[in-house]
Amino acid sequence: QPMADTALFESDLFEGPEKTLTLCFRSRKLAVKSLRQIPREKWAEVLKHAKCEILSEIESAPVASPNKKDSDKRAVRGLTGYLLSESSLFVAETCLTLKTCGTTTPLMALEPLLDLCVPTWRKREAGSYMKYATFQRLGYMRPGDQIDVHTSWDNEVEHMEKFFQGESVILGSAATSMQHVYVANYLPREEVLDVFSTQVALTKLDPNESMARYGGGEKRKAGHGSEFLGGNTPLQDAWTALHGDEPRSVTNNPQLDECFFEPIGFSANGAFGKHFTT
Repeated sequence: QPMADTALFESDLFEGPEKTLTLCFRSRKLAVKSLRQIPREKWAEVLKHAKCEILSEIESAPVASPNKKDSDKRAVRGLTGYLLSESSLFVAETCLTLKTCGTTTPLMALEPLLDLCVPTWRKREAGSYMKYATFQRLGYMRPGDQIDVHTSWDNEVEHMEKFFQGESVILGSAATSMQHVYVANYLPREEVLDVFSTQVALTKLDPNESMARYGGGEKRKAGHGSEFLGGNTPLQDAWTALHGDEPRSVTNNPQLDECFFEPIGFSANGAFGKHFTT
């Protein structure tokens, strides 16, 4: 059985390194007071261009109706996390982060995203409606399997440059998993944002251990913080180690969403305040 598991793991290798597209807009140029007020079905239409779909969603705080008085104040307090067939979409007041893996095509969703969020973007300079835009990914395990603009880093950068004016860099080496980063920054030089992120990439995982932990698909599907094999779901188990247990911390009341995939795979989102873990 272990040999069969290893063969399955290797033959069905899934491209794990994520492609991450982040867009942060100037609020006065948005089509809505908060991106969170855009209906789920509209995000779903845009995500078709990225070749993925929404499976479920969580909210760290309710989204106010755009028709309610003072809704702009209430709608901005939280974050909406969509669990996708390939990773995640996180939507805040003026920013969104689309993380996809496999052979998805998030950059093919860039133009539809701009159409949805800032319908007048074609008539404006990027700096008038954007604060910044970034795209980043690790090196692909099987680059030959990628499609559309994702067949090479040069193509990905060229596509971003159709919409923005930025800079690109490749960090590290093939031996240490190269990080590819594109940044288009339209903020004044003196403006510093308190935005930060931490990413951890795991490589050379044992196939048998991975099958034991993340194989099984529907038989082990967790979903929305439900009980998992008599105990907590994986993200529930790891939450305190990741974020601590300070009673007054915003991390003490997270909304979690977890899912297993066939034949092997696990995806999880956590939303708390204006922050997320995935």
